[in-house]
Amino acid sequence: MATRATNRRDVRGSSERSTGRGSGLASDGSPLAASWARRAVLLLVLCAWAFVLLSLIGFSPSDPPSHAVWPHADPVHNWCGPFGAQVAYFLVKLLGAGVWVVVVASGLILLNLATGSRVRHPGVRCIGLLMLAAAVAGAQAFAFATSGPFPDLAGGILGRVGVSELSERFGPAGTTLTLAIMALIGLLV
Repeated sequence: MATRATNRRDVRGSSERSTGRGSGLASDGSPLAASWARRAVLLLVLCAWAFVLLSLIGFSPSDPPSHAVWPHADPVHNWCGPFGAQVAYFLVKLLGAGVWVVVVASGLILLNLATGSRVRHPGVRCIGLLMLAAAVAGAQAFAFATSGPFPDLAGGILGRVGVSELSERFGPAGTTLTLAIMALIGLLV
């Protein structure tokens, strides 16, 4: 019985070698093409992530389209030019300090994917990441109301609106507890 299985495996292995399938190269090139396509997409996403990271590092509230300063800086101070200034402005305006949670976590996810690992339950992980970012933005708006590059938007729009709604419904203790639970769930997921 063992010799038959070995013989079948030998025959199958020799046919795979003759068609090129055993080495990962199919006659139509699909496994190789899929590998190259995956690498190309990963490289493009990694470049986009690096662009966003550099844009956020080089963020200046005096760059256009900022609402905090008039007249705007000319030339733009952002390391990634006018487009980088716009990307950084809208991300900081939306999430405040929570944007760093998203950037760091997405960088770790990209590093994980670059090493060949897979992210299990990506939808749940994204929800957890967004919950953590919202909790950080809310904590900035609640505890450090005058921090950040925009004096009226500590924690960004999401943090400011979220804390306003939570404070109105639950008061300061309930807001603190809700933000802490959100952060904890986001970290665990």
